[in-house]
Amino acid sequence: MIKTTRKFVGHKVDNRYFYDFGLCSSKGDWVQMDTGQDAPWFGQWANPFARQILSYAEGDRTLIECGTDAEFTAKLEEIAAFHRENDEWKGIDTWSVRLRERFAAAGAQHLVHPSCFEMQETECAKHAPELDAPLSETSTPADVAAG
Repeated sequence: MIKTTRKFVGHKVDNRYFYDFGLCSSKGDWVQMDTGQDAPWFGQWANPFARQILSYAEGDRTLIECGTDAEFTAKLEEIAAFHRENDEWKGIDTWSVRLRERFAAAGAQHLVHPSCFEMQETECAKHAPELDAPLSETSTPADVAAG
């Protein structure tokens, strides 16, 4: 079952970088979904382990929580299709082998940016070694207060 939670956080969070460098940073299980809309006022991230998708748009935060891999992949495909039609879908951006493997296991490998697969594992480790270590605790957008 898919659960969607919307919240206005504009008075506490004035741009997407709160998420980029905080909750949805590369140190967690979150990755950025690159689109042609990316700007200080807009960003989207996905967590393949928690099956969650977070978007921030001009002060509005939307969290989509999916119960199955199929639901998660269907939502990712819906988002990718929207951006292909309206601006540009660049792909899910992750240098982590562990995260790429999880997206593949969920059936969403085709949505990961192709350049993420061009690097060798040793290059990925040099780029971001912390990304392939399992996390002991992971915060979710639902757990973390905005601002």
